[in-house]
Amino acid sequence: MTVDEQPTLRERQAQQVARDIRTAFIQLVNERGPNGFALRDVAVEAGVSERTLYRYYPGRDELVRAIIDNENAEI
Repeated sequence: MTVDEQPTLRERQAQQVARDIRTAFIQLVNERGPNGFALRDVAVEAGVSERTLYRYYPGRDELVRAIIDNENAEI
């Protein structure tokens, strides 16, 4: 990987925020069940604003797809 191919600080921060949101969602599903919370609860758990959460994931379906895609990529 060359220097030009490495993610910038901003890209790394964005990737971390996306991971934090996905992790918070999974944690809340484990604690409360799949319908036991709102996306605002995910934002609070992830330490981001609702606006930030919706910037990354416009809705619950997109968030679930991102989690599944991430898990598939790791396999």
